[in-house]
Amino acid sequence: MLVEGARGGAHRVDDQRPSAGELGDFHGVDERIAQKRRAQAASTLQGVDIEVNDTLHTGFITAADVNAAAGDLLGSLDTLRRGRLNTLAIEERLRSLQNIESARCVVLNNGVLRIDVTPMIPVARVFPDEGDSYYVNAQG
Repeated sequence: MLVEGARGGAHRVDDQRPSAGELGDFHGVDERIAQKRRAQAASTLQGVDIEVNDTLHTGFITAADVNAAAGDLLGSLDTLRRGRLNTLAIEERLRSLQNIESARCVVLNNGVLRIDVTPMIPVARVFPDEGDSYYVNAQG
């Protein structure tokens, strides 16, 4: 069969596809992948990396505040299994806090839990006649 290249010209291509033996031994690849995933799920976290993206240096929230709000992940590293960790629940818990604008939580390939948090940037603090004071951001 003749095949035309993207830059013009043509070259002859064999119509036969390579046999399984020519491609290599893929027998059991799915099982090996499944075994690797089970082993990863049973392993404990290798660390927690909390990054507070406080570009204005307001100090409105710290890494220690994030750790406490996430359930003291740093204090439970030796027992926290990767397969039992719900990163979405951690993100939702952090996003529900009034002083956090956004949160992202992922487990990296090396077993480290990475939490990226952007604090709310307060533009005003409201002191109602009754109740506690609160902050508002640019969106209200």
